[in-house]
Amino acid sequence: MARNQKDSHSSRPNPDRDNAYAKFSGLAIEVASFNLLCIWGGYKLSQLYSPKSHWILILSVFLGMAGTIWYLFKRLINKD
Repeated sequence: MARNQKDSHSSRPNPDRDNAYAKFSGLAIEVASFNLLCIWGGYKLSQLYSPKSHWILILSVFLGMAGTIWYLFKRLINKD
């Protein structure tokens, strides 16, 4: 009888855990797309304005990382 109770608890879906997976998966997609957009934009601007020097690309990578860290703190500290 105790075994059936244990099996019934493990077979129940946990909506809190499923919501956490969805929340953090969405967050990862947003962060990755923002970083890729910053890198791509910096690459294109670097090609357009200074093809021999990649300072614009380097600056856009650092701005993308700073924006990502700011966004993560903002989203994860906010109690949803």
